[in-house]
Amino acid sequence: MSNFPAMGNHNITDHCWMDKERLAGCTSEGEIIILEDFQQKQIIENAFMSEEIFSISCIQPYNKGFFIGSNEGTMALWVKSEENNQTASKEDQIYDFIRCWSPVATKDTKIISMNVNSSEDYVAAACLNNNIGLVNIKSIGLNESMSRDVKVDLVCQGFHSGPISCIDIAVQRPMIVTCSQEDSTIRIWNYFTNKCELRREYFGQNEMMVVESSKPLLTVAIHPSGYYLAAGCKDKIRIYHILHDNFRIFKNIDVKHCYKIKFSNGGHFMACVVQKSICIYKSYTCERVLCSPISSAHVTDLRFSKEDTCLCIVTMDGLMERYEYNTEWKKLNDGAISNKMLDLRACPFVNNDSKDQYKVVIAGGDGTKSNIKVFNNKNDVLQNYYGAESKVTSGDVVNIRNDIVNLITGTDSGFIKGIFNI
Repeated sequence: MSNFPAMGNHNITDHCWMDKERLAGCTSEGEIIILEDFQQKQIIENAFMSEEIFSISCIQPYNKGFFIGSNEGTMALWVKSEENNQTASKEDQIYDFIRCWSPVATKDTKIISMNVNSSEDYVAAACLNNNIGLVNIKSIGLNESMSRDVKVDLVCQGFHSGPISCIDIAVQRPMIVTCSQEDSTIRIWNYFTNKCELRREYFGQNEMMVVESSKPLLTVAIHPSGYYLAAGCKDKIRIYHILHDNFRIFKNIDVKHCYKIKFSNGGHFMACVVQKSICIYKSYTCERVLCSPISSAHVTDLRFSKEDTCLCIVTMDGLMERYEYNTEWKKLNDGAISNKMLDLRACPFVNNDSKDQYKVVIAGGDGTKSNIKVFNNKNDVLQNYYGAESKVTSGDVVNIRNDIVNLITGTDSGFIKGIFNI
């Protein structure tokens, strides 16, 4: 070890033995240092050969070379020069760069470790978000065409790699659905086993040049039965059957930019917010039964009453509107309330056994404090609640008994607050 060379100031992030005498170390500056008999043989300054320098998080050897992974989810393959028939390497170059790939499955997610199976058919990559992906080494294209895509199959589907933008829960099955606009995925969770059972990605593996503005997924909702799912995308609404191991397309509704969806409690209606309109469809035939314009910037919540005879929406500029169903859906002209000083976030129903007896709670804030109002079906204000410390960001009601209903709210300060016996 006395002959070990002085290599300067490098932040080594991982290392491995290539064989009995050859050692490789990688750095946070995107470098790879190759030592042989403790003598420096090769320095690779930009291991991913990209315009942007990526920090190397792990390195994994195999018979023909080695793989590396980055903090940004990019992977690359280097092989021994004698294994590479496509390029003539320099005399002092031990390893040649083959290619790098940035699959959507690992995009912006740190690869914490990699491993090659004993037959060297697959390389596995474990990510910081608990995803584990498999890459068929033959698909990378050593000594073959570099135009083919490198496919990553997720065998362990962990968590979203971006903020969860929408969540919904089924009634008849123990299932929760979540979606993230950031990573463009939908996940089905079993809340009995606490596991992610299904996952769908809205970028194909061949779409390697995806830009931020092209993320197609906007919202998601699950049918009360737990067997149907509706996804709002930029180009259309997609309705799926939820199978035991996959999603199967049921119908498409050709409306663009649907950013909020809600199934009725009975599951026979589906309400969708499409740009500045509210549309109601029959869930099983996808027949549209109502399309009404909304004079507002952005709908933040929509709820059906218990008997599905009323639909209420609230917006971020203080508008509440209601729609009632007898033999058909219609907008209540006298059911709108507007206060542009309020940012409304939730509108749960209370005591809604019939359309003549329901109460609806609208909750939000004016920028500095919470503002919660309880209305009856005639728009009479029954109760007012104010909070000086924070404003409401979400809320729902909990029925303790038939005569006791509590309101639970989340706030922008991170607290959960309850209002009892509303």
